[in-house]
Amino acid sequence: MYLQDRHIFCRERVRYVGDPVAGVAAVSEEVAEKALELIEVEYEYCRGVFDPEFGAGPDAPLLHPN
Repeated sequence: MYLQDRHIFCRERVRYVGDPVAGVAAVSEEVAEKALELIEVEYEYCRGVFDPEFGAGPDAPLLHPN
């Protein structure tokens, strides 16, 4: 039931360091290493929120838009 409404990899947003964005399946470790080199991910910086009052305010970055 946990995965019914969740995706394995991020879509549109990464919310924390370590959030999975890509995966590789290969027939050998060598092929996997080459595949890893081909993955390119572009991130747009979103400032961190460390104050709960600011986080509840209208100027805080929106992590869950829906």
